[in-house]
Amino acid sequence: MANSNSVPVVYDYLDITFYLQDYYKFRKGKEKSFSYESWSQELGINSRSFLRLIVIGKKRVSDLFVEEFSRLNFSSINEEEYFAYLAKYSRATTQKDKQAFGAELLRILKKNTQQNSIPDFTDFVSSPILPRLLTLLSFKDLQLTVPTFTRLLNMPEDEVVVALNKLEEMDLISKEENGGVVHWQTRNSKFKVQDKKGSSDLMKFHRQSLMEAIQAFHLPHELRRYKSLLLPFSKEELILLYEAMDNFASEQFARFSGDHYEGRRLFQINLNVHPVAESLEQRG
Repeated sequence: MANSNSVPVVYDYLDITFYLQDYYKFRKGKEKSFSYESWSQELGINSRSFLRLIVIGKKRVSDLFVEEFSRLNFSSINEEEYFAYLAKYSRATTQKDKQAFGAELLRILKKNTQQNSIPDFTDFVSSPILPRLLTLLSFKDLQLTVPTFTRLLNMPEDEVVVALNKLEEMDLISKEENGGVVHWQTRNSKFKVQDKKGSSDLMKFHRQSLMEAIQAFHLPHELRRYKSLLLPFSKEELILLYEAMDNFASEQFARFSGDHYEGRRLFQINLNVHPVAESLEQRG
């Protein structure tokens, strides 16, 4: 979540109390005179104690609070809509309502983080370094130079140079020289690769990703996770699972993509589903 020195981004939250608590910390750090007293006056709330109970989750966020807070703090309709559904999601008392409001939050997140499709994905997925480089090129607080990529990816400089030139040939990035140093920039800060069925290139990409995941088993536990489930699915249920996987991927991308790298590290997440037993109908 946000620290007290930066404005909390509402799209980063799935709990309105966490957002309001971070918002209070931010305002308090920015304005010495800011308090629950001054904030309650700003919002037209009679009791500062009641406002504090809202922020710590002891009282429910009202529609009037949502409307006034949005009017004072948001500049886009998307932010206002997300905050309104965040309040409804946090107030929901049934799983059905949680799912409905959660779906609306996901819809807004997707709309707010549109990804451009890579047109010629065959070359793009030919090496894992290409998607990783293109991702690193989207961060605004990095020195987008060969030494930076060499250090972060822990790869030989000549391999990084070859990969950058490949991305440039694909018209996905460009470069400019400043003071004798070549700086790179991306044309696709948010991208995706279409899941083309039967693609041998995608198969090779995923095979290598799985091999790297196996090799990562020796890493400290806080840097890697493995989780396995054994569940039965009908054809219809399997379609629902695939949709849930797509929604999960879209939600994580929308929540965590960002444009700053400081204090973070690039991770790869693999989601895999495959059958391990036959159905009754296939026996004999």
